[in-house]
Amino acid sequence: DSSSWGSSKSVAIVSGAVAPTKVFVRLVGSLSINSYSGNLTAAGGGAPTTNQALTGSVTASGLQFNEDFIYTAGTNLAGQGGWVSHSAGGTNAQKITTPGLTYTNLKGTGVGNAVTLTSSGEDNNHQFTNMNYGTVYASAMLNVTSATTAGDYFLHFGDGGTVNFIARVLIKATSPGYQLGISKVGSGLPVYAPTVYTFGTPQLIVIKYEFVNTIYTDSSDYASLYINPTPGGTEPGTPDATMGGAGFS
Repeated sequence: DSSSWGSSKSVAIVSGAVAPTKVFVRLVGSLSINSYSGNLTAAGGGAPTTNQALTGSVTASGLQFNEDFIYTAGTNLAGQGGWVSHSAGGTNAQKITTPGLTYTNLKGTGVGNAVTLTSSGEDNNHQFTNMNYGTVYASAMLNVTSATTAGDYFLHFGDGGTVNFIARVLIKATSPGYQLGISKVGSGLPVYAPTVYTFGTPQLIVIKYEFVNTIYTDSSDYASLYINPTPGGTEPGTPDATMGGAGFS
């Protein structure tokens, strides 16, 4: 009835007949991105059972940017596909490498190539439509082979420019592996997730920025980091690391 929903709906039979009845159909919630098919079945009342074929799909709502690094291996990332350098151009340039990364059950896994960062140096960015409301997400597969004990960032949102780095994701070496953390805005002390991960093992990360108001410096905003969430599953109730609610760093 477009108000209450369930897997079935009873329709009254009056004087041996079913009155013309409008039936509303929708996909169930929390489905992963994919195409789906099924049947709407009418049965009972002494009438033959009938089936109406249905199809539907789940797409990524509001997807602003997707990158599979489908460029020639060994070339520099900067200057390709809309990527530009905004700092230390040419110093330890980010390179296209092959093969791409894989992660079990992740849609898009094993597609394209990868980009490799070696030590501090060139910073690159890619523009997309500015967002200043609601919740913004970004995800990436990564394979960390080394890190410093001091920690350094490698992925973040921006404020439309190249000065204020928002929801920065950081890596630091912690024996016998490394930890991942997040910083809300600027270069303040990050919050690191407690788990120590093994070098050379692919991980899936999702960063999330929640606007409470329409400016990224609002002290009520939150930056969160999810590590290895279940692909296609619902958002975990508690992030692995989060910063916000007070202060800007």
